Amino acid sequence: MRTRVQRCAACDAGHAMILWLTTLGAAALGFWLLYFYVLACAGLRGHRPDRPREPIRRFAVVIPAHNEELVIGDTVRQLLRQDYPRALFSVFALADNCDDRTAAVAAAAGATCLERHAPAHRGKGHVLAWALPRILAWHPARCGRGV
Repeated sequence: MRTRVQRCAACDAGHAMILWLTTLGAAALGFWLLYFYVLACAGLRGHRPDRPREPIRRFAVVIPAHNEELVIGDTVRQLLRQDYPRALFSVFALADNCDDRTAAVAAAAGATCLERHAPAHRGKGHVLAWALPRILAWHPARCGRGV
């Protein structure tokens, strides 16, 4: 004769908890796999190349210089060779208390040159504070204002 095995309530609760956790884990794994499947399908679409856009930003390159006769010409020429529409940018050389031909060399290379002679106020900060209002007043449309 067979004897009946008694089940305890704690065992039934334990089995139910294991079943519930297994189901929850399987669902999480399913969502994780579905997420990566969607990503893989999106990657198969391929990348559309961006259309080339015409540059629209206007800007000014400002070069503060003090006795830079030997290098200012090459600097200005390299800046003017940029792959950007020439009508949308300006190159300004700020000759600050120069004793050499910095202004003439920069102008010959194609920069708009502003000269300043104020021995008591030397340095980039002084020349920039002096020149920026002049640049913006002189070329308002070319430097971003009025655009």
